[in-house]
Amino acid sequence: MGRHLRISILMIGNLIAELFVILFFSSIPDWIHKLIAIRKYCYLPMTEYEARENHFENAGEYFQYVQNSICTDKKQWVILSAKDFYQMIMVCLKLFPDKGTLFELQSDDCRACPLSFYEFIENYTKEKVTLNECVQISEEGEVQLSYAYVECDNGGIQKMRSLSVNEKRVIEMPETCNM
Repeated sequence: MGRHLRISILMIGNLIAELFVILFFSSIPDWIHKLIAIRKYCYLPMTEYEARENHFENAGEYFQYVQNSICTDKKQWVILSAKDFYQMIMVCLKLFPDKGTLFELQSDDCRACPLSFYEFIENYTKEKVTLNECVQISEEGEVQLSYAYVECDNGGIQKMRSLSVNEKRVIEMPETCNM
């Protein structure tokens, strides 16, 4: 019985070692894809000139290009820094008419963006009645995106969502309500 126990323990030990080796080597492609995405991040078109050279027609094409460039194999993205995201917003406002076509974005275009912007766009596309889309740039260079919407379920109450973007942060502002 002692001999069978030792053989069983060795077999279990070998099985565990093989599992670790398999897990280690199966994760190598993930590392490689992430490194490739990080490398591509370094070469994204972040200036007006670079974006113009790529002949983007609107913000959606620009955001999709950036997102596809920094996607890993498992549909995960390297998330843009606040500074790089701010640069993309400014490029859109300079290159594309109608508020930089930012309000034409779909949430699927924004998966590599900071979470608050992704949620802002996702909420915008879900609202039934939106009005007064607005983009303002303060003297300090902070970009304020906002829109009003009517919440029909509560008797037609008009509410407003806004998002503030600068080189250091992207933050959704508290929702306001107009009766």
